[in-house]
Amino acid sequence: MLNIIKNRARSQCELDEFVDYVRSEVDFSDQDSIYSCADMLGRLQLNRNFLIEYVINELEKGLTNFEIHNRYTPPCLVLASGPDFMVRANLWRATKDYERMDINTYGLAHDHNFDFLTINYLGPGYVSNMFLYDNNKVHGYIGEKVELINNGQLRLADGEMYLYRKSLDVHEQLPPIADSITINVMATLRSSASRNQYIFDTRRSEIIDVFGGFHRQEHVYAMALSLNNEECNDLMKSIALSTECGLTRSYLLSSLGIYF
Repeated sequence: MLNIIKNRARSQCELDEFVDYVRSEVDFSDQDSIYSCADMLGRLQLNRNFLIEYVINELEKGLTNFEIHNRYTPPCLVLASGPDFMVRANLWRATKDYERMDINTYGLAHDHNFDFLTINYLGPGYVSNMFLYDNNKVHGYIGEKVELINNGQLRLADGEMYLYRKSLDVHEQLPPIADSITINVMATLRSSASRNQYIFDTRRSEIIDVFGGFHRQEHVYAMALSLNNEECNDLMKSIALSTECGLTRSYLLSSLGIYF
């Protein structure tokens, strides 16, 4: 069942105030702790000026330096970040035509390897077809059959929030009827880098693509293996024995000729 969080805030806050709060009060390794910042995110949503002020401030730097710290795709603005979190604004464009590689990823059912709390800040908001899956039962290869449980359709009204749970919630986003903006506060823990993000065909209940984790780092391992260096091999063995990623572990151990 979808747990939509209502905005019950009665007073607004500034972006800096929100960032200070999550930096000091939220444990981003704990879903419940992320959930607990909903009241403050609701207060930020009531502030109808903070995003305008942020964009004006960035534009005044000139286009060359606009969002120079941002390594994400164009519809996303990185408003603030800390050692284990990021606050982003995402633009969701209204469109009738989209493809698999559309930068808003419409129609592409996927999970995330991090937890994040999102709020509808402006506009009617996108619609998501929601599914659940058991990540512990997934090996992580393309073509693998996965049991996807239909979890309904998510529609966030103005100010409503939802906590997307890493490696559990799968969502297939559909374009909004008018351009919309969401604000996200997301975990950026280093441990998430070892987890894969999967793209699903929901009709066939099948993994059709894999991002992150092993697939992002495979070329590094291949290059290190080609060096045939004892110190490199020892480091890769250490990675294999400590990683949570089954594909990384099996690839490295078999490549190193280590069997248990």
